[in-house]
Amino acid sequence: MNKNVKYYQAIHSNRVWGDSSYGKHGEYILSILSSIEKRDSAIDFGCGQSPLASKILEADDGIKLFDRYDPSIENISSIPQENYDILINTDVLEHIPEDELKTVLKTMSSVSDKAIIIIHLAKAKLILPNGENAHCTIKKPKEWRSLLFDFYHEVEFYQHESLVHAIFICGFSKKENEKIKYSINLIKKRDVFKRLKELVGIERKIKYLVKRFKYNRLFK
Repeated sequence: MNKNVKYYQAIHSNRVWGDSSYGKHGEYILSILSSIEKRDSAIDFGCGQSPLASKILEADDGIKLFDRYDPSIENISSIPQENYDILINTDVLEHIPEDELKTVLKTMSSVSDKAIIIIHLAKAKLILPNGENAHCTIKKPKEWRSLLFDFYHEVEFYQHESLVHAIFICGFSKKENEKIKYSINLIKKRDVFKRLKELVGIERKIKYLVKRFKYNRLFK
């Protein structure tokens, strides 16, 4: 068991926490899942209070079962079944102490040989009662990928739009990876287009303010 789990148990019992994964990663996860043919069952491993499972069940009729597991939350502190088609793990591994990582990854890979893993790459704002940063294990993407290769036969890395997250697609076939790469690239293109639109909007607003400033000066 994670030596810090008691701190997370206290946090979850006192406030809403760990509920943002769908908002941050939902588009990526849905897009990746749509590229996978066999996805009848899935588990959100280390789910916190996230509604990710219920949201994806609503949006993806290819998934029939989506379980949740978090050792810090009493009613979901046991893994419901032995095996799933896909495991999803978001913003979790950076919370695991370095000396416990391999044990956790061994459990994850035994639950499913295919995984979508999203990891935060920077320190957290939260400091635990023992004085440690909640993100106690920080690695570069290439270091995470090297570690994941010990547990999955294929590991692909993708940059997240947030720039502080890394996406790892683990255990999928080359054919599946080609489809996943295509779907992630579509999201990236949409993100670029969205940001260009935002920049155009900012530019127009600046031009309007400059024009208004000049106009106001005429009457001073």
